[in-house]
Amino acid sequence: CCCNCCRKLWFSVCSEEEFHLECLPPLPAKNNCDASLLMCHLMLIMVLPLLQDKATDFFFQADIVMSYAVAFMFITLPLRENRQHNMAGGRPGDGPVPGDFDNEIRSWVPLSLTHVEYPAGDWLGKTLAYISLSPLVILVSFGTLVIFRRDLHTITFLCGTLLSEAINFVLKHVIKEARPYKARDNFTEFGMPSSHSQLMWFVATYLAFFVVVRLHHGNSSCPWENLWKCTVIICWFLLAGTVSYSRVYLEYHTWAQVCWGALIGSLLACLWFCITQFILTPLYPRIVSWHLSELLMLRDTTLIPNVMWFEYTSYRAESRTRQRKLVSMKSQ
Repeated sequence: CCCNCCRKLWFSVCSEEEFHLECLPPLPAKNNCDASLLMCHLMLIMVLPLLQDKATDFFFQADIVMSYAVAFMFITLPLRENRQHNMAGGRPGDGPVPGDFDNEIRSWVPLSLTHVEYPAGDWLGKTLAYISLSPLVILVSFGTLVIFRRDLHTITFLCGTLLSEAINFVLKHVIKEARPYKARDNFTEFGMPSSHSQLMWFVATYLAFFVVVRLHHGNSSCPWENLWKCTVIICWFLLAGTVSYSRVYLEYHTWAQVCWGALIGSLLACLWFCITQFILTPLYPRIVSWHLSELLMLRDTTLIPNVMWFEYTSYRAESRTRQRKLVSMKSQ
């Protein structure tokens, strides 16, 4: 076989109206080319035998056109492969092309904030999975209380909880102990100590001190008052223990990681309550007198025995006063 166009390197044509497929460029993979480029390549294979019966000039011109088509295909394919590489994690800003769904290569990761797995058909595992979301509910409740109550003690409590979580983050990256191995999941975070256990035991221990030391509703010697306080404390510790057990049952932590989280959370709660009670609380009257505190409407409810009853009576008295003023204005 001799090439009718000697300057072309990627195909040659035989005199018996045959051509060598091995002389043509290899057919690109289906996932690496568009349908248009694939059709161009197939038309090149079908048209070549017909062109060699024509005049030499026409064959030469058609050969040039097809050579440009093949060259365009070879130029385009590396660009497409580079684009796919960028979509899979290349340069930032190179996103997928709309409508090019077959060629998109992207890795998907779940939002692990509320992602909890449990054994299929296990009602206890499902219940514990819901209970293990209690720390998230507590943090959202903290944010709601801070926004709507503006109480300095609540803000201090939230700051202590966030400080405990920061200490847990540091301890995890210092100890670097892996979580229990699970074939269905690859954990990207360390497990010692358990952040769920540490947060729950911090909150439960702090609230126990708060109910005993700071919470006073009228007569503290009343049996019903003491029973109510004991019930609240027991419920919070039961919730903390259940969340800790759920982390072991669902195979997210070992017993050692959960126990160390509970111990660290309890100790930090004792320390933070002492700081709040003996250092920060005496500063609350001065803090609420600041101009910034007045703009943010921060308040100190330390000396108010029952905040809900105080607000109820205050709202009722204010409503009655305004109602009398409104009636007097209408009568004039």
